[in-house]
Amino acid sequence: MRMMFPVAVALLFGALTVSPTAAQPAFKDGGNTWAQSKVGDYVQYQLAAGLTVTYEVMAIAEDGTLTIEIANFSAEGTELSRRQIQRTPDKAPVQAKPPAAGMPAKWTTAEYEMAELKLPCDVVSFAGAEANGETWFSTQVPCGGVVKSATDGQDTVWLVGFTRDGVSHALKSIEPEPEPEPEPAPEPAGIEGYGDPIAQQIPARVRKQMQDQGTAITRLRLYFQDEKGKDDGVSLEFEGMYTEVPVIYAAFDPDRSDKSLTYKQWSDRNGHFVDLGFDVKTRPAQLANMQVKIEHSHLQGDLETALATYPVSAPEPGDRWETCRLRGARPGINRYTLLVIYTDSKGQRTEQRGFSHWVLVAAPPMFQFRMSAQAHATRRTAKGITLLDAEVSLQAVFNLHGGLDPRECTLRMSRRGSRNADLSRLPADVRRAAARDAAPTGWQELGRCALGDTVGGVLVSEMDGGTVLVRFTHSFAASSNVLPVSDEWEYRFELMQRANPKPLAVWSAHVSLRISKPEDIAAARMKVDATGLEQPLSVPFEQSGDRG
Repeated sequence: MRMMFPVAVALLFGALTVSPTAAQPAFKDGGNTWAQSKVGDYVQYQLAAGLTVTYEVMAIAEDGTLTIEIANFSAEGTELSRRQIQRTPDKAPVQAKPPAAGMPAKWTTAEYEMAELKLPCDVVSFAGAEANGETWFSTQVPCGGVVKSATDGQDTVWLVGFTRDGVSHALKSIEPEPEPEPEPAPEPAGIEGYGDPIAQQIPARVRKQMQDQGTAITRLRLYFQDEKGKDDGVSLEFEGMYTEVPVIYAAFDPDRSDKSLTYKQWSDRNGHFVDLGFDVKTRPAQLANMQVKIEHSHLQGDLETALATYPVSAPEPGDRWETCRLRGARPGINRYTLLVIYTDSKGQRTEQRGFSHWVLVAAPPMFQFRMSAQAHATRRTAKGITLLDAEVSLQAVFNLHGGLDPRECTLRMSRRGSRNADLSRLPADVRRAAARDAAPTGWQELGRCALGDTVGGVLVSEMDGGTVLVRFTHSFAASSNVLPVSDEWEYRFELMQRANPKPLAVWSAHVSLRISKPEDIAAARMKVDATGLEQPLSVPFEQSGDRG
């Protein structure tokens, strides 16, 4: 009879065998150098993910049990965690182990170069189900003897320093070629965020998944409480039926995980990181050849995009899985999914996605908003009349809230103002045409523009990474025979979303000019001000080539 169990992460496989660990540093047999280590001995490893981990012998009991202090540091050197454990030498933690018994492997020797010595190493190469591996060991390295580990030729863990018998050794450093320092780029004027921060609503399908997972977690924890099997499995009861199978359970711990971040919290965090805590339980208590990864994806409307997959280092038997810190969270809904991979002694690989955790990042609908403006104005004389021309170009650049679907957003442009001039000296037909073209009072909508379109002289472009560029040009032309003249306009730009009747964010620009008489032209200024502009522009009418 076939039985189904309502668990999100359950990997079923045959009985497992674990090779006994030798107490002597015979690396082929799974040995290590902890038994030869002394109080004060210390090792430090660098991980390809950027983290650093250290091990130090703090005390040794009469029965040989070691007190080991383990510390983890970020890529910037910030201490993330520090704890002490007690282990016998054969159970003490090591950064890598030789392949399981029965797996084809080739042992050779090599040297690992430190700053002032070369370590003789035993090197084992082996082929896994998905990748080729290589691990280096040395009897001269305390606290385990591991030197480095590599996958498909890329180092994943490597020794950067150690202390033995009071003498310290460090990895040989390679000084990079000095690079010329670039000229510092001017800081763009503008503001970091604009509009009220919004927290994207969780789609109904995501809320349903979260509820279903909560039920599955509860059931699974009840099953673990009803253990009746031996050490090689767990007995699960379901609808009166029993089975004994090894099981892997993986779930996030909401009490140790970020759930929501304000825009300030997110922007202040280096690399936009989030902290996640999770538990992994296995029956039997220790499984070789198990991997745990975390997949990061992001929701934009109904579209979910995979961003990155992060490997997670397994703790030593009996230790709790540490809280991990992952970079790259985006505004809106971030999903983190546990991925469990197990390869049995026959090389058969089982992969299963498990429980997910959602982190909501609130952010303004527009952030990293920057505004720039350029203006030029000219005057020239033709047949005794001074001709005036001016043009103002405004450019706004911002990042769209990551949870907003650009296809559901539009930009609405409106303006109000007037251009007044004395038309009494112009021909009657010109005066009538000017009267017909006069702008009405109050706010007038110029148009609505989807991202990537052009409406009413406004270009809205969507660039890579959710960046939006808005360009707009205001032009002015007049002559000295219509003075006095004034040009006074206010432009308003509104970011709209299909589901919201009100604008998500609004910014504006103001253009003004006043000239009363011909003698004032030389001192006249076209003035420009706009949201996020560092300082208003004031541009004179420069003299250009005259005509007789």
